[in-house]
Amino acid sequence: MRRGEALFNGAATCIECHSYYTRGGVIGPALNAYGSRLSEAEIRQAVVSPSETIAEGYGSKELALKDGTIVRGRFRYETDTTVQILGDDGALWTTYFKSDARSVKDLEISLMPHGLLDALSEADQNALIAFLVSLK
Repeated sequence: MRRGEALFNGAATCIECHSYYTRGGVIGPALNAYGSRLSEAEIRQAVVSPSETIAEGYGSKELALKDGTIVRGRFRYETDTTVQILGDDGALWTTYFKSDARSVKDLEISLMPHGLLDALSEADQNALIAFLVSLK
């Protein structure tokens, strides 16, 4: 498990967005008890193809602002006049007025990048998955 945890916290960069117990980021879902909620096959699928199933509350939007800025991120809520997006650092929610945007659209893809495991050996991938399965 130590090897998988080291990968989670290091080379695989999972810790930047996900948390477990009291460590990690808030952009992605907390993984406390992850291994109790999903099977090993489901966890592997979630890591390999993150856009296939996006956890409730972790959908994303793209805003094209009138000044040319593109903002993409996890959204918390949307009204007729505003949309609130979590910043890339996971520290600050920002409310944008739709009147300042050329467009607002739902993204059908996960914020979790595809291919995160591609740089890892098969043994390292398996160690990482085993660590995620161990979170109970």
